Amino acid sequence: MSIYWYLAVLPLCVFSLASVVFAAIYKWYLNSHHGDVQAEVTLVMAMTGESDSFEPLLGRLNAQLLKPARLIISVESVVDPAYTTIQQHSWLASFPVEITVAGLASISSQKCHNLVAALKWFSQKWLSEKDGSTNYVVLCDADIQPPSWWLSALVKPLVNQQADLVTGYRWQQAQNNDFGSNLVVFLDRKIAVLPRPLSAELIWGGSVAINQAVLQAVLKSGLLLNTLSDDLSLASYAAQQNFRVLSRRLLLVPSGAPDSLVQAWTFAVRQYKIMKVYRPLLWCAALAVAVLKVIGWVVLLYLATFTPTLLVFALLLLALALIQVLIEKTITEYLGFIERQERWAYQYCLAIVKPFVDGLHCLIILMSMFTHLIRWGHVSYEVHGSHCITARHTRGPR
Repeated sequence: MSIYWYLAVLPLCVFSLASVVFAAIYKWYLNSHHGDVQAEVTLVMAMTGESDSFEPLLGRLNAQLLKPARLIISVESVVDPAYTTIQQHSWLASFPVEITVAGLASISSQKCHNLVAALKWFSQKWLSEKDGSTNYVVLCDADIQPPSWWLSALVKPLVNQQADLVTGYRWQQAQNNDFGSNLVVFLDRKIAVLPRPLSAELIWGGSVAINQAVLQAVLKSGLLLNTLSDDLSLASYAAQQNFRVLSRRLLLVPSGAPDSLVQAWTFAVRQYKIMKVYRPLLWCAALAVAVLKVIGWVVLLYLATFTPTLLVFALLLLALALIQVLIEKTITEYLGFIERQERWAYQYCLAIVKPFVDGLHCLIILMSMFTHLIRWGHVSYEVHGSHCITARHTRGPR
């Protein structure tokens, strides 16, 4: 066999080993949150459609070590099912829950449109009444399942003046034993433990804490008025303005994965489309890695038919995938998250069929290549550039 065949397998070996090493390093340096934090924190959330997670979310927010001062939720309209859900369950909160109606987005994503409405309302109503220097704002998603230390760990670096913006990343959790849900968990957790250099300009919009300087700058700049992605646009702006951004290793926040294969596939393709629009070089790197992995598996399994010892080598690569799932299990348990054993059994099974999973991942990235039209929920967006968006409301939220 030519040496070129073996060179085709080399990237697969490097990526497989590096993935396990990154996960192990992540776990090694993972520290639990400790220490009390005193601060006035306003939570801001964009919400749409029917949601079974809102009531549990309020219970988790009630249990926070650092009690929120208030929760401001922005919805698209009064006929949005989210509006009714909020009205029905807001009494369960131990803090004020306030609703703003943003109206329909036209040149931005509906989420960004909702967030702008909520932030403006907060700035006008609260910051105009008193000195806001000790106030902090946390942007969060409606589907997160935050542990009791989440808010204090998110805000603590701001209080200690170590950063101007603090973020974390989602720790996807399967809601059932559906293949799609577990596939998203398997793929996204590998991303969660990767290093995040500041040069990559990455922020996760599901948990972002900002101080007043960042808030006022964002509102003044109109940053979210004509963009599709709140987090990546905010990350780029923070880099331009030299704001101190901290991505905390501890802040892995449980988040419900899509419930079905169709929803999971749509979610994954949309995420990569957004990445291609706002981080094209990162998208190209992700595609290159995915393609090289697929090529590596195809060549390795082909060579194994001629050289049985290479089959043992393929099994070793699968063992690395199993080890990484085991490391992810230790991270989950260390952070105190509860996950049923059958979910882990599914993750181990996916590790055993890693060549197939890598092929699906490559296909997802390839399907995100064309970004002119991006569908997100009940809205389709025509994308002509990172800040040239046209929203097309095909139906009402549900």
